[in-house]
Amino acid sequence: MKKNLNFSEWLGLVTSVSALYSYIYYYKYWRFFGINAYDYFSYIDALQHSIPSIIMVLTLSQALILSFTYHIFLIGKQLFRFIGIHIAWQKQTIIKMCLNNLLFYLF
Repeated sequence: MKKNLNFSEWLGLVTSVSALYSYIYYYKYWRFFGINAYDYFSYIDALQHSIPSIIMVLTLSQALILSFTYHIFLIGKQLFRFIGIHIAWQKQTIIKMCLNNLLFYLF
């Protein structure tokens, strides 16, 4: 089974989801309230309005997820750099203290 979908498969998936959304909203939801929406033009109108909305939501959610991932990675990288510098500084301090004590006891 493929892990990644190509562009035409994504386009077909988005079109199918928007068609299902339009069918449920315009035909089933409004029929419950007694409004008959079995009109071809309203279905096409619903498709034209729902496809850009779904694409916009998918694009915005992907942008947010990528920006959160980038910021978490960047903050984590800076945090690891700070911890590494701190550990290196502690090692240098310990070595200097040991050398000073050694020199003090020798002389």
